[in-house]
Amino acid sequence: MGRTRSPKETVDAANRAVGKKGYDLVDGNCEHFASKCKTGKPRSKQVETVESFEAVDILFLPYALPVAIKEHF
Repeated sequence: MGRTRSPKETVDAANRAVGKKGYDLVDGNCEHFASKCKTGKPRSKQVETVESFEAVDILFLPYALPVAIKEHF
């Protein structure tokens, strides 16, 4: 994944980033924000999990999502 930032670097990155980009569930949620502040790369395991589903899985999303998220954390 690369180098993670120190706590001070992470806080500094967060302070610089606050208010720069609006919230977006798929491309800019709180998990993306935290990951970008800590590693320099935005990432959301939750979004990646949902994106990995096939179209037919969407029908079962309300049932499958809690299970899929639990498996990743």
